[in-house]
Amino acid sequence: MTSNSASTVWRASHPDFPDDIRFALEALSHLQAHRQTGWFAKEAGGQLFGLAVDTGLLVVAASGPYPRDARTRTSYRSNPDAAAREIKKMRERGLFYLDEWHTHPELHPHPSGSDVDAFMRLVQNSRFATAVPVLVIQGQACSPKGLAVLTCENRRLFPWQVADSSSTPALPA
Repeated sequence: MTSNSASTVWRASHPDFPDDIRFALEALSHLQAHRQTGWFAKEAGGQLFGLAVDTGLLVVAASGPYPRDARTRTSYRSNPDAAAREIKKMRERGLFYLDEWHTHPELHPHPSGSDVDAFMRLVQNSRFATAVPVLVIQGQACSPKGLAVLTCENRRLFPWQVADSSSTPALPA
């Protein structure tokens, strides 16, 4: 990052939480580039990285997919070695590992039972633990409704509402 601000285009909010989750254009562009637009397209995914800002979290970057990921039309599992390397690289850039993202072959995505189970296991067992784990599912739509955002607190999942945003939160110097 070369600037002290990152243009955000989407903002996720939840009525039970005072902070929000904002998505920088770089992260959104990466997610949307891997949408499953064809009938035979396989799920893609990877990791999310960001910063704490005065309004909550700012998702600055997304990584993956990797060559040795396990991918089918309706499932995704990131290559753990490639993910660990990317997490280390992003930490060196000063970014926190926020958690995972993947795609779904539906216009407006909803987490499946296996998504929920995998997210809960990852939250409990990750050696890269984050204070606010964030799961993002990119659907086929490029609109805010094409992005599902969930967080986990006390073993409960919270779905967030995603909307357009034109604000520009300041990044820490």
